[in-house]
Amino acid sequence: MVQAVRFDAEKHIYTNENNIRYTSATQLIGHYKQPFLEQYWSLYKAAQRVVQESKKSATWSQASRIIMQADKTETRLRQFLLAAYPAFFNKILHTQVVILQEWQETKDQACTKGTLFHNAREYEAYQLGYSILGNNELQGITQPKDRYTYDLAKLPDGYWPELLVFDHLEQTAGQIDRCWISTELVKPSTLNLVKQDGIYVWDTTDGPAIRYVDLDDWKTNKEIKKTNRYDKMQAPVAHLHDTNYWHYALQISIYGRMLERCGYTIRSTRFTHCLDDGTRIPYHTPYLRKEVTKLISDYRQKHGYNHSPESAPNPH
Repeated sequence: MVQAVRFDAEKHIYTNENNIRYTSATQLIGHYKQPFLEQYWSLYKAAQRVVQESKKSATWSQASRIIMQADKTETRLRQFLLAAYPAFFNKILHTQVVILQEWQETKDQACTKGTLFHNAREYEAYQLGYSILGNNELQGITQPKDRYTYDLAKLPDGYWPELLVFDHLEQTAGQIDRCWISTELVKPSTLNLVKQDGIYVWDTTDGPAIRYVDLDDWKTNKEIKKTNRYDKMQAPVAHLHDTNYWHYALQISIYGRMLERCGYTIRSTRFTHCLDDGTRIPYHTPYLRKEVTKLISDYRQKHGYNHSPESAPNPH
């Protein structure tokens, strides 16, 4: 019997039929990003804005170097700014509040923009009835009769927009913006003689079928960053830069691993950066199977598995 997994878009949570909450790909990755020091950096940006707009703008470069060498705590930064710029300190504190409001507005606008864009692309795909893969292979659109109840290991070939994927054993789930599934027969590397009706003939039978998947996610960020000279992610992926490029590479790899555990072969992973002017830039990413396996293992060792609705952690 196929067990359903459902997605609550308003709360952004995944649950199974017993209301057990699953860990989303974005939630999983969020545990291994470096924490963003919102109060610290908003105060830093406020000081930068106020000082650079003043007659002492030339002093900011030196002050910034001193700040970067010190511990990143809001208290220490406040003390430094009060001593360095006493005449501007109250204005800096006021500007910090303004900057925090600006950040929240930008975040809300980005979320709305991303949701509208994803919905439009999904609707567009169903209207067209097909999608074209990178090699110009046209694939018809496919959708299960019940959006949430289907055997993930037995999906028919085709293009699947907003495919909900899950792993019941590891209690993970997520939605892939674009997934292409295609089956190819493996040709034998050598020909063997077989006996048929008393006569030896060459065996030209095709080998086993391989079910390939190609994955892609839409991204509407202002920019894509691959390197970060200040921070790496937390162990066990501390070798990856703490940037949205690697966050997205991990995200698409988590989806890939769920499908791989259902018998599919991951042929390609990428995300597409969609700019406001209509430009779409594909970023082909490595399939980070080893990193994802370590992430999930580490996460479950620290947080365990959910056995009841009450034990589920907050997804945010």
